[in-house]
Amino acid sequence: MYYWSRITNPQHRDISSSIAGGNFWQGFRQGLITSGLNHTVHMGINLFSFKGVKFVDENDKVIAKYATNKYNARIKVPYTIGGLDLNLNEMYKSLPDIDAIGVGFGGDFTFVMGGGKSIEFVFFIDGVNAGTWSTYVSQRGNLGIAGSYSVYGIAGDYFDDAKLKSSDYTGYGFSIGADIKGVDGAGASTFWAPKNYNSDKFGLKSLFDLSQRAWSGLNVSFGFGGGAQWSRINTTFYNK
Repeated sequence: MYYWSRITNPQHRDISSSIAGGNFWQGFRQGLITSGLNHTVHMGINLFSFKGVKFVDENDKVIAKYATNKYNARIKVPYTIGGLDLNLNEMYKSLPDIDAIGVGFGGDFTFVMGGGKSIEFVFFIDGVNAGTWSTYVSQRGNLGIAGSYSVYGIAGDYFDDAKLKSSDYTGYGFSIGADIKGVDGAGASTFWAPKNYNSDKFGLKSLFDLSQRAWSGLNVSFGFGGGAQWSRINTTFYNK
């Protein structure tokens, strides 16, 4: 959907404190992106003691996890990451409610203006498609100074939990991201999506008036590069 602000700028500095205030970012330093995309994804029952949702790479190493008694799922994504273990509960505990979680992989290049593209695997916790996951492509138009390639955790809050559908994650949204101070190779961003994009095509109304948002969310990223940028994001379903 729009966004988990996928601004995946692994080394965004400045916004980190304001997004989450600090210390919970510690411990999320590891992670190296080493291979490319294959078009298969698998989901199955989690056979480990952990109760909740796990995203694992091709070598069954954990990329991200979300602890919950409601679901017990294991989602395999077609990347070799190598030891990155993002605790989505901790990273996004500042959100009032979490309706979808996931991981994304992609890159951005922005020198005043630029763009980026990512693939995202999203698991729905609430709504019509609760307990299922979908794959999306996120394309960004950016303003700022940034260059990065990274993996990032995703968590978002939709304004109407009961009616949330996987298609509601598609469309236009916005994000702002920057390096995380004091954590090498890490970045953070906040995203939002207006309920009525046609009347808020720059995202300014919904940026300041939360009642006009369809989505609010955060993400944290690890990889190569850095910078800071504002993005307009267009998210669509991934088609092989």
